[in-house]
Amino acid sequence: MTKHARPGRPKLKSRGVGPRPVSAGYAVSLIEISMRPSSFFFACIPLLATAAAAQDSLNDILDETSPSVVSVRAYNPNGNVVGQGSGFIVSKDGLIVTTLHVVEPGAVIELKTADGRIIHASHLVARDEEWDLALLRADGFEADPLRLAGEGAAEAGTAVFAIESPFGFNNVASEGEIIALHPHAGRKDLLQISNRITPGSSGGPVLNARGEVLGVAQSVPNAGQAVTYAIPSAVVAGLRDSTPRGASVRELGEFTAEARRVRDALANVRPEIERQCGSQAVGLIDSVITDAISSGVDIYNTGNHLGCYRIYEGAGYKLLFLLDDRCEAASSLLGKAIREASATVMPGNYDSVPAAQAWIMRIAFDSLLGDRGPPSALGRSDDTPPGTEDSL
Repeated sequence: MTKHARPGRPKLKSRGVGPRPVSAGYAVSLIEISMRPSSFFFACIPLLATAAAAQDSLNDILDETSPSVVSVRAYNPNGNVVGQGSGFIVSKDGLIVTTLHVVEPGAVIELKTADGRIIHASHLVARDEEWDLALLRADGFEADPLRLAGEGAAEAGTAVFAIESPFGFNNVASEGEIIALHPHAGRKDLLQISNRITPGSSGGPVLNARGEVLGVAQSVPNAGQAVTYAIPSAVVAGLRDSTPRGASVRELGEFTAEARRVRDALANVRPEIERQCGSQAVGLIDSVITDAISSGVDIYNTGNHLGCYRIYEGAGYKLLFLLDDRCEAASSLLGKAIREASATVMPGNYDSVPAAQAWIMRIAFDSLLGDRGPPSALGRSDDTPPGTEDSL
C-alpha cells in the first residue's frame, strides 16, 4: 500500500510513506529484460508509462475530491476532544457524512477544509446506529458532493483509494483493494479493504478508479490490529435520501468563553516553541511524541488505558530529560501535564482514570506538535474513545 500526499502538503512519516514494493513477477521480468540489453529500453517504456498513468489517475482523483473532504473533530462543551475523524459532502445542500462514533458525544463539531478553514457544523441531521453513520450540516461550506457508486460497483479485487483528512494532513491517500464483502445488519455488505487508514480518520471516502464513492472508511481494532472496512455507498445514499430537508437530531453549539481561552492558549504553544527553541530541540519533540502516539494508540485500542498512559508519561519524562532546559515552553507544558495526570483520581467524562490521564498527556502532546503532528486517535477496544471511537 502506498501513501500519497498532494504537493506542498506534509506527509505522514510514521505511516511508512514510500514506493510500493516491487512484485516478484515484475522483478523477474526486469531480470529477464536485463539479459537482452538491446530490448531493455523499449521493454521498460510500457512499464514506466503504466506507473506514471496510475500516479496521474490518483492525482486526478485527489484534485477532484479534496475540496469535498473535511477533517472532523468533536469537542465537549469544555473544549476537550471527544472524537476525531474525516467526512465528505454527499448532497447539493451541503450534507456531510461521517462515522457516528466520531460525532455522537460531541457538543461542538469543527470541520477543517482542504484549504485550512475551520467551520462549525450547526446540526447533527441524521444518524444510523447499525451502520455507524451520521449526517452533519455546516452552514457556509460549499463544495461539490462526491458521486456515490451504484449497486454492484464493489466486488472483491476492485482497486480502491481511501482519502483521509486528519487535522494538519489534508489530502492523504492510500491505495489498496477490496479483500472481501461481509453481510451486515441484514441489509448490505460491509466492504473489507486492504488499506490501513491513519487512526482518527474514520469517515473518509473510499473511491474507485473513476472517483466514485464505494463506501465510508471505518477502522476497527481486531486482536490488537486495526482492520479497515468501508460502509457501502448504498447505505449512505439511503440515509441521505430518507432524511427530510431541514431535519435535525440535535443542534450543535459553540465553545464556552473559558474553553475558547484554554484552546487559544494551547494553540499558541507550537509557534512559541519554534521561536524559542533550536531545530534540534524541535526535532526531539516531534520524534519522541510521534513515536509515543504511534505506540499508545494501538495499546489504547486494545482497552489497555493504563498501558497507554504509561507510554505517554514515559515519553514526557524522556523529553524533559533530553531537552534539558533548552526549550522552556515545551518543558513547562510537559511538566504541568505530567503533574496533572499523576494527580488525577476521577475519570470525569472518560471510561477510566487511566483513560483520563492518557487524555491529559495527549492534549499536551497535540499542543506541542501543532499541525505537524499525527491526527488524534485513541479509540478503545470496541473502537470507541472516551465516549467515542477515534480520539486521543
